[in-house]
Amino acid sequence: MRSLMLLLVAVGVLTLGGCGAGGGSGPGDPEAPVSDASASRPAGPAGRGSVSGRVLGADGAPVAGALVQPSGVGDAPPVPELAVTTGVDGTYRWSLAPGTYQFTVTPAGGAPTEAGPVTVTAGDTVTLDVRLR
Repeated sequence: MRSLMLLLVAVGVLTLGGCGAGGGSGPGDPEAPVSDASASRPAGPAGRGSVSGRVLGADGAPVAGALVQPSGVGDAPPVPELAVTTGVDGTYRWSLAPGTYQFTVTPAGGAPTEAGPVTVTAGDTVTLDVRLR
């Protein structure tokens, strides 16, 4: 199972590597900066926006290695069947085409939690923090 998750992440980083904001980081790269200042930087390639945030456990501690996967709602463009993982501090970032998205967050060995929906607009960053049950 862990090998499959790592493969999904590797494919996601290779496929979407140019989509994340900040220094060429991938969308879920734990080194990608996620802070209040990120709203002032471009969200990704022209015509895209981003969703970033933190995944926290029920106890409020950051959850590293959780899979974060968006799915389009309504007229949103389809999202590749990929997921990013949270960094050691629980942060993640997705660069997406404008639209409305629902997110599924699955911690290693845990049950998935649904979050959202959030609406992404070109050039903007939406913050979506998720607290697991």
